[in-house]
Amino acid sequence: MTKTLTKDQIKAGQRIFQVAHPEYGDWTIVEHYSGGMWNVRGRSGMICTCEGELTKFWAIAK
Repeated sequence: MTKTLTKDQIKAGQRIFQVAHPEYGDWTIVEHYSGGMWNVRGRSGMICTCEGELTKFWAIAK
């Protein structure tokens, strides 16, 4: 089961995946910037900066 996260619930280091690009697999949030900017690290080690509302990010149930 997955759940939607609000901005307040998402913390640096939390493992996520991006629903819009499920083939990219798991992501780890590295850093949160003001204004809705997020640095995330993919399984391959690639860093990606994402922006916008975080409704597209979902938690992976543990």
